[in-house]
Amino acid sequence: MITKYVNQSFLQSDLFYFLLCLISACLLGLPFYVPSLFFTVWIGWIPFLYVIEKLPLKKVYYFSLLMSFSFIAFIGYWIYNFSEISLNLAWYLSLLIAVLAWFYTAHSIIVPVLLHQWLKPYFSRFVSLCCFASMLTLSLSLFPAVFPYTFSSTQLSFLTVLQPIDITGELGIDFLILLVNITLFDFFFLSQRKTKNYHFLVGTFLVIWLAIGAGKQYYWNTKIESWHNIKTIGLVQPNHPIQYDDTPHRLGNNKWDMPLEMEMSQQATAKQKFDFLVWPEGFFYRTFYNIPIRNAFGSYVREMQTPIIYVDIDHKVSIDKFKENHYLASVYMNKQGVIQNKYYKMKLVPFGEKSPFILEIPFIRDWFADFIEDGLTAGKEAQIFPIENVNLAPVLCYESLFPFFVVKAIRKGTTHGKMLLVQSQDVWYGHTIAAWSHMKMSAIRAIENRVPLIHVINNGPSNAFLPNGKLIAHAPMFKQVVQTIAMPFDETSGGSFFTQYPYTFISILVLFTLFYIIQGLVAKYVKKQ
Repeated sequence: MITKYVNQSFLQSDLFYFLLCLISACLLGLPFYVPSLFFTVWIGWIPFLYVIEKLPLKKVYYFSLLMSFSFIAFIGYWIYNFSEISLNLAWYLSLLIAVLAWFYTAHSIIVPVLLHQWLKPYFSRFVSLCCFASMLTLSLSLFPAVFPYTFSSTQLSFLTVLQPIDITGELGIDFLILLVNITLFDFFFLSQRKTKNYHFLVGTFLVIWLAIGAGKQYYWNTKIESWHNIKTIGLVQPNHPIQYDDTPHRLGNNKWDMPLEMEMSQQATAKQKFDFLVWPEGFFYRTFYNIPIRNAFGSYVREMQTPIIYVDIDHKVSIDKFKENHYLASVYMNKQGVIQNKYYKMKLVPFGEKSPFILEIPFIRDWFADFIEDGLTAGKEAQIFPIENVNLAPVLCYESLFPFFVVKAIRKGTTHGKMLLVQSQDVWYGHTIAAWSHMKMSAIRAIENRVPLIHVINNGPSNAFLPNGKLIAHAPMFKQVVQTIAMPFDETSGGSFFTQYPYTFISILVLFTLFYIIQGLVAKYVKKQ
């Protein structure tokens, strides 16, 4: 049809393929900015699939790089801001780091595309389709990117399609999106002889998925409505400016210069009663370094008679290595003002909180000596804060981006009565979509594990989600506020099939992919013989 209106030679030109790659990058990236455009990812791969179908393998790499680099830069432009603000680098160094990060992460798409193009001649179209979707899904999930991304987080405006991820995890949605894209491309652009009507099978699978999603959504909506135990929780969002040092509040003239979070907490508890208050990461109070400061904290918490969960730096001396280790800790102080438990962050941010492995090599470390600090030490295990009949599972910062990591926190102890808490400091990303992307990816963890979620950020947005993914509280970005949450809660609920068996679906994808690669290599070898 398109050939009636456009010159045939243009449709076969590199310029046309270039434009199609950019269209794909835009369609895939738009929902990260505009949630109501969630549907564009369901067709966003099609222009790119058209390009790689038409080109020889040698050209596929360059056009795959164009599409994937453009897409990653489109949704991850904030890496420039992160480098400039958190590392305090000149603009050209920040840009260089961002470009290298985009180029590196782009290969999470490029590698499976090239592998598929190389092996697909040895398989039926249907087998090739399923295995290509499997490889790409695995690559998006397992590729060792500094900041992972997922298409499931673009579907929060379409909650029905997200409900079955309590079985498959977020990989199920990514796989389904890719499967639908490839099937639509084949249906519209390949002959029936090649497709052999297998698109009917994929369509049936999609209908079954949506039917399961609708059923689960109705079940969880009804179940949550029956929860009459309402927890009143305060999200303290102080909106601190960027802090490049850890200077504590002073203790002068025997008077405690209380931190802003404590002042906001006092004002909030004077107006209403809370089951507990949660503070974000953002300011370090030295409660583990200075006993008078810790005592002052305890005194004010006893006056409020409200437990708080805050973030601070703890330290321990390693006897065997003769060094002092520092930990980023989520701290639970009960209403008697006593620190009852603490969780040490286990996944540290490269560059920001730890040096990447390559920078630990002596001669490379010497080159970057001016930019490297000793950083933090990673914690060893998840912790649970039992508070007001809630088993609170804390994770810090970007730990919430990793589904298999969060599962371990939810599975700690009993899964019943769990509530997931994410505390973070996202001011390093400036006025970008990064904080919103973080919030959306955290929300996916609530649905996967069927637990309520509290997501509290220093500069916002701070939010609360139900186990069905519904948003029930929101504090806007860059506002100083204590947001009250009325969280429905059930002490017997929590956990899902995914929580108990998180590696089931990914194992199926791995088997598909291994079959595809091994069988393809054998077929290539036989053909050469």
